[in-house]
Amino acid sequence: ANPMDAFSQVGYAITAAAMGRHDGAADNMRQALTLDANALLAVPHSESLMGRYAQMLARYQAIVGKSPAAADARFMSAVMQTLQGKYEAAYFTIDDAIDYGNAGPGALELKRLLQSTIRETVEPEPAPEPAPQRAPAEVFQPLM
Repeated sequence: ANPMDAFSQVGYAITAAAMGRHDGAADNMRQALTLDANALLAVPHSESLMGRYAQMLARYQAIVGKSPAAADARFMSAVMQTLQGKYEAAYFTIDDAIDYGNAGPGALELKRLLQSTIRETVEPEPAPEPAPQRAPAEVFQPLM
């Protein structure tokens, strides 16, 4: 993966997570989010991928269940929730990860991304003012 391309780093991190390489997944995801957190929102969301994200989330949550201080697993849980569109849950999860010591730039960027995404979802931009109505065109009077 190109270390300066956030989208390829996200892809590499997801692949590493799917293969069970959790340390590499968390490190690459942190790097990606530090470069451009919006790359996470550009990841495909097909039905089969959503199932994979759910499986990976369950794995990370099981790790957290066994070791509550597992900040990397909390971080990656927030990432998987984000990929599933569960932004509010992801926000609380990343906040917990930060509380457990995962307060690096990648985690902080994910939190910022989630805050803005939730804000846009909850408080949509106001609709633009309707265009003023034009008066009907005046009837032409032929010149004589």
